[in-house]
Amino acid sequence: MNFNTTRKTILSIAVLAVSLLLPSSATAQSTKLYGYARNYGTTGLVTIDPSQPSAAVFTSSNVQPTAGAIKDSTMFIVGFDDDFNTLLFRVNLTDGKTTKIRTVPESVGLPMDMGYNYNDDKMYFVNNSEVDGMSQLCTMDLNTGASTLVKSNLGFFARSMTVAADGTMYYITRDGILYSYNIATGESTEIGSTGIKPRGTFASLGMDRKANKLYWAVEAEGSYVNKLYELSLTNGAATELGVIGTTSNGEGYWTVALDAPYVASSAAAPAHVDSLTATPAADGALVVTLSWVNPDSMVNGQKLEAIDSVVIVRGDSTVGKLTAVAPGTKSTYTDSVPASGKYRYHVLAYNSEGASADRFADAYIGHDVPGKATTAFADLYGSNKVANVITWHSPVAGKNGGWYDKSSLRYSLIRKNDGKVLLDNSADSTYTDEDVTTLQRYQYVVVPKTADGVGDSTLTTFIVNGPAVQIDTVYTADFNSEAEALLWTPFDANGDGYTFEWHYYPMLHPAGRNLYVYQAHQTNYANDYLVSPPMEFTEGHEYNITVAAASSFAPYPEAFTVRTMGGNAPHGAVIGTALTDPIVVNSPDSLVTFNFHLSKLADDGQGTDHDKFTSFLAIECESNPAMDMFLAGSFRIVDITAKKAIDGISEVNTDGATTVKSVYTIDGMFVGKDNVDMHTLTPGLYIVRQGTTTRKVLVK
Repeated sequence: MNFNTTRKTILSIAVLAVSLLLPSSATAQSTKLYGYARNYGTTGLVTIDPSQPSAAVFTSSNVQPTAGAIKDSTMFIVGFDDDFNTLLFRVNLTDGKTTKIRTVPESVGLPMDMGYNYNDDKMYFVNNSEVDGMSQLCTMDLNTGASTLVKSNLGFFARSMTVAADGTMYYITRDGILYSYNIATGESTEIGSTGIKPRGTFASLGMDRKANKLYWAVEAEGSYVNKLYELSLTNGAATELGVIGTTSNGEGYWTVALDAPYVASSAAAPAHVDSLTATPAADGALVVTLSWVNPDSMVNGQKLEAIDSVVIVRGDSTVGKLTAVAPGTKSTYTDSVPASGKYRYHVLAYNSEGASADRFADAYIGHDVPGKATTAFADLYGSNKVANVITWHSPVAGKNGGWYDKSSLRYSLIRKNDGKVLLDNSADSTYTDEDVTTLQRYQYVVVPKTADGVGDSTLTTFIVNGPAVQIDTVYTADFNSEAEALLWTPFDANGDGYTFEWHYYPMLHPAGRNLYVYQAHQTNYANDYLVSPPMEFTEGHEYNITVAAASSFAPYPEAFTVRTMGGNAPHGAVIGTALTDPIVVNSPDSLVTFNFHLSKLADDGQGTDHDKFTSFLAIECESNPAMDMFLAGSFRIVDITAKKAIDGISEVNTDGATTVKSVYTIDGMFVGKDNVDMHTLTPGLYIVRQGTTTRKVLVK
């Protein structure tokens, strides 16, 4: 037996060992870590031995970095030059020399941290998104510096991130919580607290992918010392390894771009397989079909003459091996699994030099439980009944993206306010809640389930409903009060994601306060409304409205309009009539009140002047994209009809007991209605409305 034959025989035996089938290097890899320092006046490559971080070696350079990562054995960093242009650099790990690749386009947000994904051959980075307090995920072209947006809102704020050899992203939040993130599905899984809250912006996660060890370079809150930690991939706990380098002030090197070189496969091994998919069988059968294209070149780019085998691994177990596979051809493999569940398949091509880089695909096989119900709304019943209508649609897929049994799909519906179960095991996808006896925000939880189990719950939109606010005298909503503010509903009529949000705003004199804020969209004109709770008006009455508002920046005056609305829900909010011309606001230092008078109101122009009707009012923001922020602080409405009615009416002395319909003080404040005993009132002058007659009454 010659040497090559012996070598292939040994390799065929080794292929059966699971540990050799997972991503590995054909050459030994160093545990040495590399980073880039960005101390004040000190920038350059930092070489770190994790067993002795204080002995880190520093190589000076002139690049001021913000983030970076290593691909293979080359570091890529994003940083500034002396003119504060944002640039992409290549760093030689041997001598620390930097080479400018090109200026990064302005459309690329400044990376917080970066990580290379060897599973899809892309450089990922996170930065701040337009969503308040969140991060977005992008990829960067290492030849041009151009970025591609992967997800605009990750649902978290990442201070640090990296990508493991198997394609799993790890990130740490501003609170020091470690998560794993599936780039393909967008799912986060909390691992645990590191016990460290990062003090500054610049911190970095890095991987020793050969050993599957996770490291973090960070300055803890309350400290001015930059240290290296190893993080547990099981619970997130941080083990302190030491200060990074010995500096004159003892603070260590502020390290970004923390990472380690990694070789996924040897130069003469096959390149990785392409277009790998895992397709579950129909109707929940426990079968999956894998499909891929075999490599036709080696890692070094030269032609691949032959493939010894292609090995299929499910989880940690080898389930298949194909031989006599021709380079560049398409292959398939069918696998049966023992039970329903989520499975990960790895496919690796081998030649006499070793294994290709790993490629994997995930699939949920068998019966899944249902995913979330979709488009779940709570809406007003209509004008003739105080009730909420809840509607939803069936889940589009299983909770894990798999097949679920729609024939056994049922729902539970729970009112979040009090936990009352309104539906249980119901096939219906709508419900009318008539138990709406308190004016408040109502929300509901829709829980789908099948014979296979309970799925993910969905929280409906909220709806403000209940007995209407009676505008007999005065109604005031001070948005500094959470209880009063949450009875109002932001309505995003154009659906651009920009609308009123209730916030604490610190800039208003003297000490800040809570109010409703509309942040102008960069390109869209505002089509946004802050809608009142249901209000009971009297037809033919006149009202006075006061709105307290401000702008956020004097050169950008805002404007608003008050108008009627036909509701306060996504389906029920019909835009009504403008009651004012646009009112310009140019007052960044304090809230300014704006008063205006409404002529007689009518709901439909029919009936008498005393018919009651329920409607809504709204503050409509008039911002255009050149503006900044519109701030709404309070809303007040007064029924002034009684005040106007006292003109020219003579005084009357009441000696006998008498009952009346409605009673007001002389300044229009409501006292009571229906069977008010005038003898019980404090002596003074009152306005009494009985039927169509209004008069002054003197109580002695």
